[in-house]
Amino acid sequence: MAHAGGRPPKYSDALKLAEAIDDYFNSLVIDEEHSKPPTMAGLALAIGYADRRSLYDAEARKDEFAHIIKKARVTIENYWESRLATQSCTGAIFWLKNHADYKDKTQQELSAPEGIQIIYTVVGGK
Repeated sequence: MAHAGGRPPKYSDALKLAEAIDDYFNSLVIDEEHSKPPTMAGLALAIGYADRRSLYDAEARKDEFAHIIKKARVTIENYWESRLATQSCTGAIFWLKNHADYKDKTQQELSAPEGIQIIYTVVGGK
């Protein structure tokens, strides 16, 4: 039977999705002192999605899975935030800017004599 709106959900039970996500995070632990970094792509692949976009789409559906996926995403974000306190945090900054909507704050003040219009274009910003 075809599913209205495309492919049927990967999981029919929220508990099974939560267990699959827990299994992913548990699989990252190497030993008591070492673990692999969690990633959105790694999570998506581990729970059976083809890519990160599919995971984001599942979260955006606002069904019973949205909270579970959002919590997993925030768990990954928390890992990368904690990396900001290390000496080599460039990768964490890059990850947070590209995946967690963090951005550099820029502030510009423009002024011109009365009657002159200032037109500016921001390149590469949001």
